[in-house]
Amino acid sequence: MPYCVSIISFLYVAQIYIGCNEAYRLNPSGNIDVPPVAADLFCNGPCLAETQEVLNCIDKLFSNFMFHNKATIPSVRYALDAGCSYTSQRGNFNVGQYIEGVTSNAHRLPNSISFHTFMLIIVCCFSISYDSLKYHWRK
Repeated sequence: MPYCVSIISFLYVAQIYIGCNEAYRLNPSGNIDVPPVAADLFCNGPCLAETQEVLNCIDKLFSNFMFHNKATIPSVRYALDAGCSYTSQRGNFNVGQYIEGVTSNAHRLPNSISFHTFMLIIVCCFSISYDSLKYHWRK
């Protein structure tokens, strides 16, 4: 099993997030750890687009997905929108502010499989995206 986790982690790092600093990536817990001083780098560089692609893939596979911190896909999107806005919220990527709460109807994964499931989802998303691109390139 550790071998599989290593492969999944490699694919996650090497294929999905290819331009975003590892410290700023959406993690399986549902956090986006971007300091306010790095908002311009995150929002104007590859990180925002790559994070949105990850969210799109997860949402296509599991429409009610819930991260370990109880954040849903919309919660993370709200945090991205606020953190990259040109308002007083710029640089604030605190997903916790947008979590719907314990009453959310989203499915929560057990702690023991959250990380592995998240990585598997990322690999599936890459595979779907890759196949789609390959199909369009052939045309």
